Amino acid sequence: MTHVNRNCIAVASAKSYGDFVIAHSILSTVTGTDVSRIRLIACPHVRDLEAVLPRRVPVTWVDTAESNVPALFDVKKRGAWAAARSALRLRREFKKARRDREILAFDAIGLRERFIAGGWPAVMVGNKAANIYHAYSRFLSEHHVEVRAAAASPAPAGARRAGIFPESRLARKQLSAEVVARILDGIAAAGIDASVFIMDGDSTSSRESPSVVAIPRSFASLGAALRSVDLVISADSLPAHLGEYYSRRVFVASLYPNEFWLPPACFAAGRWGLVHERAAFSRSLNEFLLA
Repeated sequence: MTHVNRNCIAVASAKSYGDFVIAHSILSTVTGTDVSRIRLIACPHVRDLEAVLPRRVPVTWVDTAESNVPALFDVKKRGAWAAARSALRLRREFKKARRDREILAFDAIGLRERFIAGGWPAVMVGNKAANIYHAYSRFLSEHHVEVRAAAASPAPAGARRAGIFPESRLARKQLSAEVVARILDGIAAAGIDASVFIMDGDSTSSRESPSVVAIPRSFASLGAALRSVDLVISADSLPAHLGEYYSRRVFVASLYPNEFWLPPACFAAGRWGLVHERAAFSRSLNEFLLA
């Protein structure tokens, strides 16, 4: 008789906001009795984000005593001493959250993840897959967790509005004013209205555009902005993944190739482009706008 592994699964999401949305959206597709076998373990910095997500997933919150991304995963900004304290706190809190007959899953495993897992059996989700969503699907299938097929992003009907989200928590991902202007020109040529959404406090030259809409720095405001448009053009993973989670059609404007982290529909349909490849980028954006 074949043994079927029916262990419970705790997916750790202690790093970036985009990672949390990815894991949450995948686990929200788990169906039937398998829902009782999965949960997310997350940190306080994503609690307000979880409140604006469209579906519910069981979440266990660990107390990191930090309101931002844990210092363990933000060493360059926070320093080695803060990272060491953060690592010890995370290890202690994950130990408290541990349950019998449960494995701890990370999207990738390095020394930091193995340390905070402690003696908890830790496994990696993102292994030998072309895209993180494919990796999660394969992982859940291997552990006999049933999921429903993800719904395709609906085609916009009637009057359309596009939203450009040029900012990122990482400066290297942000779109310049010149790139934003090019995107706006392409959107205007397609006969579509557009707004450039900038959060309060962001210091960016994109504010020079007359299409800029300043929004409060909160996940609720970001979610409302994403839901107010039909098409999303994003520089960063959070608005892109959150936009698809809201069933918006998304295009990723990237400064470097990174298909592994694309939202699923963007990956499947090739809805992304490298901004420095001007001609190819314009073609890809135009195909997206006119689809």
